[in-house]
Amino acid sequence: MRAEVPAGADLRRALQAVPELRELDQQSTRRSAAFIADAICAGNPEMERARAGAIALEISETVTRLLDLAFQGEPYGEVIAQELRVITKRYLLPYVTP
Repeated sequence: MRAEVPAGADLRRALQAVPELRELDQQSTRRSAAFIADAICAGNPEMERARAGAIALEISETVTRLLDLAFQGEPYGEVIAQELRVITKRYLLPYVTP
């Protein structure tokens, strides 16, 4: 949304600024986390669902916040976005490979 939608970064800031919208943003993050947890459990059937959910929520929250930072025009925005790919891959890889 940040890059594809004109004023996407502004919309993200509005989602966080308005309490009613903040709940929608949190629901979206939880849906993303559930999707990631499903992938973790599929790649690692021995993983407990609760642990997969916690791992997924951690990465979902981290990605969301760092992307927000990157798209706020921070001087290191492009580098943050690039490094976020590395962080995500390195964090999740041990959980999705047996």
